[in-house]
Amino acid sequence: WYDEALSTSESLGDLALRAHLLQARGRFRQLQSDFAGATHDVEESAELFRRIKDRRGEADSLKTRADIFLRMGDIDAALPVYEEALALFRAVGSQLGQANVLLATSLLRFQKGNTDRALEDIELSLSLFSSVGDRLGQAHALRRRGDLRREFGQTKGALLDYDAALELFRAVEDTRGEAQTLVAKADFAMAGRDFEGALAHASEALRLFEVTGSAYDLS
Repeated sequence: WYDEALSTSESLGDLALRAHLLQARGRFRQLQSDFAGATHDVEESAELFRRIKDRRGEADSLKTRADIFLRMGDIDAALPVYEEALALFRAVGSQLGQANVLLATSLLRFQKGNTDRALEDIELSLSLFSSVGDRLGQAHALRRRGDLRREFGQTKGALLDYDAALELFRAVEDTRGEAQTLVAKADFAMAGRDFEGALAHASEALRLFEVTGSAYDLS
């Protein structure tokens, strides 16, 4: 389908349509773990968006390119591309675009040991998700902030974030997000030597992962 649509867009000389189609196919290929094909598509789409001066489209393609780097485990390559996408999202005033990028960069900065900057990113991400009323985004940001607060020794704040994230994941019926948050709570309980609580959270998480058909290592 994509090939036929791309051929049509080329025959029409419609660069905007071609850019959007390449972006969509790149995301699809990313989900299929075809990273080479996905990279080719999103890089071409970013260039086309740049040619037609569509900065929002270019930002979306750059973010997808950074997502691909992240899935490949190349943090050093992903971070500058996320930052380039963030600058464009800010330029066009896309709060949701900024929030999603900051959610990703908070993880990368944390993995690189820059915990203070990671916390700054996640606080801003959460604020932006709240501003646009994206409850799923808020849930992911709250869980991420809970992880960071644990690293800072803010156990009470971390638990509050996990509980708030869990409530939101349930409200939007995101079973996988709910399960992942329960895993975080199980780990939290284990660290506090609350073995009974840890077992309860882990058991419920495992049940939810089975419901969604997802695999997760709870060992």
